[in-house]
Amino acid sequence: MTSSSSPFGTRLASRQRQDLLLTTLVGLLATLLLALLFGYQEIDRVQQQTLQNARISQQAIDRLLDDVGVSLRQVEPLIDLPCPQLRTRLIPVVAANPYLRAIGAINQQRLYCLTSQGRVDIAMPQLSFARPETLWLAPRPSAGEGGTSLEVLRRLPDGHSVLATLDMQLLRPFLRRVLLNNLQDQGLLVGEQLYLGAQLLANLPHHGALSVKVDSQRYPFSVLADTSQRHLWLHVLDTLQLKLPLLLLVGVLTGLATRRALQRWRAQSGRLEQALRNQEFLPYYQPLIDARSGRCIGAEALMRWQPPGGALIPPDRFIPQLEENGQIAAATALLMRQVAADLSRLALPPDFHLSININPNQLADPALSADTRLLQDAVAPQQGRIVLELTERVALESTGDTQATLQRLREQGVKIAIDDFGTGHSSLAYLTELKVDYLKIDRRFVATIRSDAPSAVLDAIIALGRQLNLVTVAEGVETERQVDYLRTRQVTLLQGFLYARPMPFVQFADYLADNGRADLPAPVEPLFSHA
Repeated sequence: MTSSSSPFGTRLASRQRQDLLLTTLVGLLATLLLALLFGYQEIDRVQQQTLQNARISQQAIDRLLDDVGVSLRQVEPLIDLPCPQLRTRLIPVVAANPYLRAIGAINQQRLYCLTSQGRVDIAMPQLSFARPETLWLAPRPSAGEGGTSLEVLRRLPDGHSVLATLDMQLLRPFLRRVLLNNLQDQGLLVGEQLYLGAQLLANLPHHGALSVKVDSQRYPFSVLADTSQRHLWLHVLDTLQLKLPLLLLVGVLTGLATRRALQRWRAQSGRLEQALRNQEFLPYYQPLIDARSGRCIGAEALMRWQPPGGALIPPDRFIPQLEENGQIAAATALLMRQVAADLSRLALPPDFHLSININPNQLADPALSADTRLLQDAVAPQQGRIVLELTERVALESTGDTQATLQRLREQGVKIAIDDFGTGHSSLAYLTELKVDYLKIDRRFVATIRSDAPSAVLDAIIALGRQLNLVTVAEGVETERQVDYLRTRQVTLLQGFLYARPMPFVQFADYLADNGRADLPAPVEPLFSHA
């Protein structure tokens, strides 16, 4: 049988396919995200270009209307002349401005003289003069192809006005700008009328993908600039096509980096799996001290990693990886079997207290109650108790399996503790959902004991434990002052370097023999009464 057909070979091939699929997906995702980034950057650039083009057109038309205003002001001293003389005087003014097609004189809303026709009698619309000049767009067959003219009307005293007519065909270059490598027709909006693409529109068109409107601050008009969605996305796709080599390179490099990370993770996972098979995870014991008597009444079993011929590895270096890889349950089961074997060889004091950390997700594992029973059998001769300390590194998911496991543990007499209370996920929720028996105070709160002054948070946690009738355990005890403070507040159990560091079983057996029968100290006056 070849290696590829063996179970190991099958698992290896499946793992390699999974890794290839994952690295490919990550590479594609990186390429897609970068393409989206480039696309949005290009859309923003086009929008800024559209806005800039509209402003350029608006400023150019402003300057043109400034010149027209100069021409109209030349008419003011001549307005009372009869039409023939007025027309003779105005024709040179029109000829001097290449954009002017005609100048006319108005009295009481009637156009009575026009340079292009002489005497006329035409009713003019009622227009609002928010500024000295007002504008409107008018269909004029005489205005050339397209038939649209821009009318500029300047109000004068005594009911007179002067009119300038500009051919929009001559103004079209002002409204055409290069955008997306093509000419973009912009719109001139005057009131409710829009000149767009050589046409005079009565209704404003729907906006495209990018639409900007720039208002003149001196004259009553606006420039509209619009970019169709189709042309915009075609331009973006053309831009991305130019960046395709870079996009592919980023995708490949991201995929390779992901593959290397997976290989490192696989190697570490494989190393942890090998350590489990070789039973390189060992229990270390840190004594638990009765705060009132000062004697050792139990221990917390802690996991340490002892590679062959290597230095001892602390738990923060491998516990998170065991949890991430889903190997923590197997490691905890191994630890429980080792602890049970150790304690079965030891003469335990009465009511021996053994605590051991578990991940909250292990509560959904039906095998947990069976593993815990091994520990109970080891401490049963001395009516010892087993306490499972739930770490708060991950949030507890309360499911049917979780509640079933908890019920079995309670029926076995196993106690539940919250470890490092107040530092992780939903401590108060744990208290209500799990009906815990022990409350373990984190070392960070114990470290706040620095003088005779109260520690507000610490006192609140202790008071909460008393109100809920929980056994309180303080970890991280390092000074006699902390001991006195915690004794006064009737904390039940103490744990910390003041008494002992975590140690192998042989050393713990000697420690228990020397410290398991200490005499009671003088009574301590409690801070809280039981009333």
